[in-house]
Amino acid sequence: MCWRKAMEKAGAIVGWPFDKSESDIEAEAWLIESLVKRVLTELAKTPVGLDTYIVGLDTRLETLTSLLDVRSNGIRVLRLYGMGGVGKTTLAKALCNKIIGHFDCLSFISKVRENSAKDADLVSLQNKIIHDLSSGKSPVYSAGAIKEVLQEKRVLIVLYDVDNISKLEALIGRREWFSE
Repeated sequence: MCWRKAMEKAGAIVGWPFDKSESDIEAEAWLIESLVKRVLTELAKTPVGLDTYIVGLDTRLETLTSLLDVRSNGIRVLRLYGMGGVGKTTLAKALCNKIIGHFDCLSFISKVRENSAKDADLVSLQNKIIHDLSSGKSPVYSAGAIKEVLQEKRVLIVLYDVDNISKLEALIGRREWFSE
């Protein structure tokens, strides 16, 4: 019976009408391009993987969500820290999953400390952020490229296990690049 409900829900979704009899190649190309952009946008909002049964996160998530005030236009920086094994990663992933609907795209980079030992590694992480935020555009090898990608977008960037503020600045550039 679950499939029946899923089919009812899918059938109620309004699509884009297209009259094939017109044979307008430009209109068909525009429709296909719009559809691909929409699919890529939705894929960029894919939640971060999380265990199925997690106990005790609800109150912590409510507290963090109210602190972040995701409906406002301001820039928010949240720092989670503590001893290993207390659930920081789980909390960060659960928070991403809860608030991703308020943003145009997501970039979740884990193990920044481990994966940024050399300058070349930082460039690789920068490229991943640019790729995530630009819906798959080819990466450009500079932090300045992030500024171009951020124009008129609400983005959620999660950098996990950052051990040095200079790495944070190298990865996301200047804070003023993120407009309100």
